[in-house]
Amino acid sequence: MRDNSKRPKTRFLAGLALVLAACSPFAQVTAPPPAAQNPATLTAQREAISAIVGDAPNFAASSNGDFLSVVSGPDGRGAKSGALVELYWPNLGEDHLWDAYSGVSYNGQFLWLHQFKLERQWVEPDTDIVVSRFVSPDGKLQAETRDLALRKAPVHVRNLTLTNRSATPLENVEVFFYEYLTANLLPQGDHLEFVPASGSLHHYDGNSHFAIGMDKPPAQYQCGGVQNYLTQATDARHDAQDGKLNKNAKVSAYVGLGVNGTLATAPLRLAPGQSLSERSFIAAGNSLAGSQQALQQARQMPWEAMVQENISTWKSYLSQSRMPAGLSPEEQAVYRRALIVLQQNSAATGAHIAAPTSTSPPYRFSWPRDGSFIALTQLLTGHADETRKFLEFMARGQKSNGGWAINYRTNGQAWYDFGDRQNEHDQVGTVPWMMVTYAKETGDWAWLQQQWPSIRKACEFLLRYQDFRTGLMGPTRDLWELSTADSWTYSNAAVYAGFKAGAEAARRASAAADAQRYEAAAERLKRGIHEHLWSEKAGMYVRGINIDTLKQDNKTEAANLALVWPFGVFEAQDPRMVKMAEKIGVDLASPQGGIRRYTGDRYYDGQPWPVTTSWLAIYYARLGQPEKARRLQATNTAYAQTTGSLQLGEQYDERLKRWVSATPLTWSEAKYILTALALEDPARLKP
Repeated sequence: MRDNSKRPKTRFLAGLALVLAACSPFAQVTAPPPAAQNPATLTAQREAISAIVGDAPNFAASSNGDFLSVVSGPDGRGAKSGALVELYWPNLGEDHLWDAYSGVSYNGQFLWLHQFKLERQWVEPDTDIVVSRFVSPDGKLQAETRDLALRKAPVHVRNLTLTNRSATPLENVEVFFYEYLTANLLPQGDHLEFVPASGSLHHYDGNSHFAIGMDKPPAQYQCGGVQNYLTQATDARHDAQDGKLNKNAKVSAYVGLGVNGTLATAPLRLAPGQSLSERSFIAAGNSLAGSQQALQQARQMPWEAMVQENISTWKSYLSQSRMPAGLSPEEQAVYRRALIVLQQNSAATGAHIAAPTSTSPPYRFSWPRDGSFIALTQLLTGHADETRKFLEFMARGQKSNGGWAINYRTNGQAWYDFGDRQNEHDQVGTVPWMMVTYAKETGDWAWLQQQWPSIRKACEFLLRYQDFRTGLMGPTRDLWELSTADSWTYSNAAVYAGFKAGAEAARRASAAADAQRYEAAAERLKRGIHEHLWSEKAGMYVRGINIDTLKQDNKTEAANLALVWPFGVFEAQDPRMVKMAEKIGVDLASPQGGIRRYTGDRYYDGQPWPVTTSWLAIYYARLGQPEKARRLQATNTAYAQTTGSLQLGEQYDERLKRWVSATPLTWSEAKYILTALALEDPARLKP
């Protein structure tokens, strides 16, 4: 059976995709589907970036805020059902793993679990315990993995249960656990050694140390060089496939593709109907002693105690969260899962990562825009402290000229920053808007006073880029990060809200002159939007306009609904907005009722996005047409229910009946929650 392992070329291709992302002319070039995915599952319409990067293999994650691990589903680049495919520590988004997975030897044959038949995957309700159930090709052996991250330690724990489903004994049953970590992002420089005192592997480079072990010292082990087949340090994955390990005790990767390791238990006999359980651990630390201590403490903690700790943690969190009345059981399950996903991807620093995906696509960063919607969601569901932490994280990351980079690592380091005009000015308006929204909701005006310097810098930055001839903002990168050529309707709406927020903050700071300037800037923007961005012929606000030629981009754009919510440029009842919403519902609707981003979208085939589907739902809730809003929310609920994770990804392929691109997408999860709140009480979502 072929074993398509995730390989370094994935990172190379992802890097190439980032280059292409910065060069918008490439965005419409058709490319062949990525070789690591089955071409039959992809259409020919993917443009270059999404064709190269491919889909995330993610099924679901477990996280404690500092340590996050992702379990693979059956689809996506490098997918191996049940394998671990991301491991973030000590900052969310800082990946140390190519993959790790379990295998079994019995009756003289060896198989990795992803070579079994996957029967089912799910996440236990109101926890982040990820379950994968398999059956062997001969039907004799059932395998079930339960994966979780410990709540108070940087340790991933896998509990594997094997059950003999046959009528005869299974002989020489052995459990294997394989790891291919990258201690400091790239595999070169990694070292791996077997530690006899603890019966574990020590994988390290610099101050990143990992202890890999099982419940008991292994009967076999191998420290190998990746794709090395010539020396005693044989590739540990390859070495396991005959069920016998070489017991090479030490290897270093000064060159090549890194090092990998495998551990195996002693053989046992499994009678008919009998089960056995074995735990595997990956423990992180800043030293050998630190990682070994974390491993030993995890070994001493019973599995039942780990499960109870996980249940109690999420029960407490959910009990503090606002739950709208009237949700169906299906909606309630998706809503509660969305709350968990948002908290899983919220770092201790205050940052929110867009998705736990490192390469397919690379969304492991914190965007000011996406993060502000997540912060709003946490604010309205009872977690104002998380909102404040995010806004303070953004204030710390603000550039000296008042702008923000496109995104940030969760440690606060700016990541994509292409220069002020090449960045996204909508984000510079969104953060001040969210700061004032937080103060209004909590009444913490003293906190807002502390943020006044940041808000003022942002507004002054935006003033420098306002075109006084049209009142609109000058050219910038659009929210979908496709082009820097035009002035975008969505960006203008966000900046309008930013100026209005700046005026409010200025008044609170007794800066009357600033308040007057920002109010005037907002009014110029509103007039400019009304006069230059409306197309009577198309019956909508256009996607954008070239400031020099005043040529409009006449694509239908779902994000323009932000003119009503959240940015409050116009009222939902404005005849133009009513007409545009109707057009969006016609031009961008998918067969199952989802909403695409804009006409002609080819990124990941231009599938419907939960984010845009929710946007139209929120609009109709605010318009006073809840039945239309409920139908759109039902579409997102149905999408989430197609997998056992109950999560919402970036885009849903209705033909393949699965998520494509990133899964989960925290922005999607946030918008689902916000839609549920709007359906309960539209006034809760104030512009």
